[in-house]
Amino acid sequence: MKHSTRNLTHYLIILLFSTFALVANGAEEVISKSYSVKSGGSLYIESDSGRIEVETWDKNKVEVKITKKSRKEKRLSEFKVDIEQSGNDISIEGEGEWNSRVSVIYYIRVPNEYDLDLKTGGGSISVNDISGKIKMKTSGGAIKVGNVAKGNVDVKTSGGSITIGNVNGDLKADTSGGRIVVGKITGKSQLDTSGGRIEIAHSTGSLKADTSGGSITVGTSDSDVDVNTSGGRIKIGMAQGNVKADTSGGSITVKGSKGSVEIDSSGGNLFVGESGSYVKADTSGGNITIKKANGYIEADT
Repeated sequence: MKHSTRNLTHYLIILLFSTFALVANGAEEVISKSYSVKSGGSLYIESDSGRIEVETWDKNKVEVKITKKSRKEKRLSEFKVDIEQSGNDISIEGEGEWNSRVSVIYYIRVPNEYDLDLKTGGGSISVNDISGKIKMKTSGGAIKVGNVAKGNVDVKTSGGSITIGNVNGDLKADTSGGRIVVGKITGKSQLDTSGGRIEIAHSTGSLKADTSGGSITVGTSDSDVDVNTSGGRIKIGMAQGNVKADTSGGSITVKGSKGSVEIDSSGGNLFVGESGSYVKADTSGGNITIKKANGYIEADT
């Protein structure tokens, strides 16, 4: 009897490990396509879900690799992918059933000069250095963009961080929850996050940044700066235009401005190194320090 029990136990253990192995390995389907195009075309992706990764290369070709994974092979058909080419443009649509249990990864290679319009219902989106107009939207995931040699950038995520290199164009970045970190922007910049810090190295055009909770750091600016945070410190380097900064709780530091400076904090120290015009400074709890102003000073604490 004991011998039979040991055999049964041994059999159950083997069966258990076999089931886990089957679940771990699952099923996979890979779709691979290659299309001849010319620089200046566009890639459009709209998918119910999935991670999107785009890389550039020195070829007049778009290479598509889409990987679908599921625990059961029969479920792979629950997510359908349609790919079309029109001239130099490539369009990809991914649609899954409402209860689909298929994970999807889009890996695409495009020419160095190519426009992107990418949307996913859930997953991260990334692209390395590129030249072209960039538009990205995800309902949940991080967005990462390398340097953009030429073209405007418009990115949005409902939950995740946004990281962008240098952009030779205008930038619009919006996240419902996560930090925004960008390099040098030659055009206008509008950055918004519902929760996270904002960092920008340099803005040639006007800059507007808003966060519901986090610090804001601006390296330098060749134009106007208008920033606001509901909770966090603000630090601004040299600005060639006017500066407006407002925080509901934290210090504000402005190294210098060729224009006017207007800063307000509900609780924190205020510092202005130099202003080319007037200075207005107001804090509900903290010290105010103004080194130099080429105009009138209005300070209240």
